[in-house]
Amino acid sequence: MVNETNLQSKMNDTNDTNNALENIDTSDISSLIQRVDQLENTVNHITEQQGTLTHRLREHSQSLENVNETIDELKNMFDELQKEANIRESRVNSITRSLDSLEENLQDTKGDIDDTSNTLGRRLTAIENMLELDETDIAQAVKPNACELEQYSTIPEESRKDEFDVRVQRAIAVYEHFHDISTPVKSGGRRILSKDIKKFLNGYSNSNIAYSQVQRVIDSFDEKTGENYTSIQTSDGRAILWDADK
Repeated sequence: MVNETNLQSKMNDTNDTNNALENIDTSDISSLIQRVDQLENTVNHITEQQGTLTHRLREHSQSLENVNETIDELKNMFDELQKEANIRESRVNSITRSLDSLEENLQDTKGDIDDTSNTLGRRLTAIENMLELDETDIAQAVKPNACELEQYSTIPEESRKDEFDVRVQRAIAVYEHFHDISTPVKSGGRRILSKDIKKFLNGYSNSNIAYSQVQRVIDSFDEKTGENYTSIQTSDGRAILWDADK
């Protein structure tokens, strides 16, 4: 009973569908088909545009990647240039400091040269003034603390004739050879008698010296020596005594 009822119901639905199809206008179907075709064309067009856009997006994406790579390369180049600029700036600063130091050294050197030049100028002036001195002045400058005969002994023999009289020349000769022609005494000093002086001067001057001349030589010797030398009178005649303790 149930099956028959269901079958009858289905038959009724089929009839309703057929009746509905019969009622649809043919023009409506054609319009529907056109609309479907338009929708398909629109979808295809959109799909094509989407593909084109996707391709362009990929191209733009690749271009952006290239731009980014270029930017990175430029940034690296800038960093390298910045490093080189810093190095060069450091070198320039170092060179500047070196030049400043060199300039200071040159100024110091110039000052030293000026000082040395002034010193040399003063010494040259002193030498020039010294060249104007006679032999006696030079001898006194060489041995300022020595006795006169020791100072005069620094003057060459050929110049003594122009500087001193005969008895001073002979006194200088006796002074120079005193320790050669004198004899030791018990007190530890040395003594030279007038006869020994006469003998020495006879050979020195290649002439016969009188005792009066010897006396004048002893007087000059006594005047122009220090306290180490004294003239004394002995039983053998006048003598010059050298005291080692004075």
